[in-house]
Formats: sequence, structure tokens, C-alpha cells
Amino acid sequence: MAVGSPALLALIRGLTSSSPVERDEACGTVTDWVTAFGPGELLTVAGVLAAAAATESDTTCRESELHALSELDSTGGLQGVVLAALTGVDESSLTSSEAEYLDYLKQEYALDSET
Repeated sequence: MAVGSPALLALIRGLTSSSPVERDEACGTVTDWVTAFGPGELLTVAGVLAAAAATESDTTCRESELHALSELDSTGGLQGVVLAALTGVDESSLTSSEAEYLDYLKQEYALDSET
């Protein structure tokens, strides 16, 4: 199964939007479509989400991004290499739920913090 290029591009536009509302809504779409992504699409979306979470300034969006990554993890199709950007997340700025998501992903995929 796959969502297809037009839908994937629209989703990535939402995930990378300058609008926090649009980014948050796109994260909701990711969680709705978890089982619809093809393997390549899954890795593409996960890489975008990881990069977004690492640079996100909006707490609500960052939590949504990390939550969406945790949902994608349930597919069994993620690879640590596409999540490497998570090592750049400033952990001192995380809420407790964000920290839980991040800790889980870092442990699950053996991601070391940047030094």
C-alpha cells in the first residue's frame, strides 16, 4: 500500500510549513495514515519528522512530531539512520511527554546524543 506522490508531497509541505497549526495538523495526518505508507514513504516521512523535531521551536508541534514518529515505529519499518537528526533535539527544553517519546526512540534505535 502507498499514499502516492501527490499526497506524500502535500503531507511533507504540511510538515514543513511555516505555520505551527499546519505542522500540527500534518502530524495528525501522519498518525491517521500510519498503515497507508509504503516502505519508502514511511522512511521519507520519518526523516522529515525527525529533522523537524530537532529544529522545532513550538512545543505543541514538537510533541506532535515525536508522537507521530512513535506511531510510525509501530509499523516495524523504521530505521535508525533516518532518525539520526533526533540526536540534535535540545533535551533541556522538552516537556515530560516529549522526553518520554524521545527517550523511547533513542533507546529503540540506539541513537546517541551529539556531543
